[in-house]
Amino acid sequence: MLCPEKPHSFFACEVYPLEALGIKGVSTEYVALERGGGFFVDPEQQLEADETTILVLGAIGMTVEEIASHTPYADRTIKRRKPEIYEKLGATNQPHAIQRSFVDGILLVEPPVPDVPVPTTPSLSPRQYEYLIDSSNGLSEATMAARHRLSERTIKRHGAELRQKYDAPNASSCVLLGNLVGILPPTPEDDTEDS
Repeated sequence: MLCPEKPHSFFACEVYPLEALGIKGVSTEYVALERGGGFFVDPEQQLEADETTILVLGAIGMTVEEIASHTPYADRTIKRRKPEIYEKLGATNQPHAIQRSFVDGILLVEPPVPDVPVPTTPSLSPRQYEYLIDSSNGLSEATMAARHRLSERTIKRHGAELRQKYDAPNASSCVLLGNLVGILPPTPEDDTEDS
């Protein structure tokens, strides 16, 4: 798995081979995040290695163009593969795919790595938390607005405030961090919009 060095990236990270950490029988890498915590990819999960790479690099805040510059895949290949990945996970969009990856055991928060601090997150307002939950369940901002009887502009403001508090470039990064700090429910709500 790649762990790009990019000063403006949401997650600066370091990759540790799990076997080097004394964790036996797991042939994968633990991605330790500079802001604390980390995750690893279950080596026996349903996604292919390139699909996992595309999903994770998107979640740490990289655009399609940035993913292409760090991988052997062309922009158009990444754009074509993303919907295929979402379909494989039963997800409607990238934040929903990240949540499904944690729920389905593809991305795992454990085991903790020694000397990697536990991530912290600022407290969220009820509306920011609703935005995070709705994003993790694949809802668009338009659907969130209708569901909560708010204007789409208000919903966008809550999303921007959430990203600012998390210092995150997108909703996928917020969902990833929400899983790492344990504030997202372990199972998704069954209210996603149709694709």
